[in-house]
Amino acid sequence: MPMFTRRGFALLALAAPAAFALPARAADDALLIVTGGAASTHSFSRADLEGMEQHVIETKTNFTDGRPAFRGPRLGDVLAAAGLETGSAIKMTAANDYAIEVPFADIAAYGPILAMEIDGVKLTPRSRGPIWVMYPVDTLAADDREINDKLIWQLTRIEVM
Repeated sequence: MPMFTRRGFALLALAAPAAFALPARAADDALLIVTGGAASTHSFSRADLEGMEQHVIETKTNFTDGRPAFRGPRLGDVLAAAGLETGSAIKMTAANDYAIEVPFADIAAYGPILAMEIDGVKLTPRSRGPIWVMYPVDTLAADDREINDKLIWQLTRIEVM
């Protein structure tokens, strides 16, 4: 009795190349898309962002208890890696399409980070991740009344204007 029928062999022959192909970096690997300038688009995977210099901001927020330590690359470093070091504003968009526009000057003035960890634990969509824009809230609360609006979580896209 043959092990495979003709139909079974044909299905196996069609599926085999896909099963043994080397994995390519799919568009789904992109955790963050950064756009700006003349048709400039850059995608960053988690590995790309984790491979950048990591910074920590310990701060109180209206969304957390105590003063947790947020860790991730600086927003300015990510934009520099995308070749987008100047602009007038930054539009940040979350997975649910919530968007906020902040002055480009915030980068130098406050050094926000793209937090991917809180107290050493990776952020997930259930914990406001995988990317949560974090400012040093403790030092800004009196100066910037709209600071909570800038703490966008589940960040997926940045557009430099």
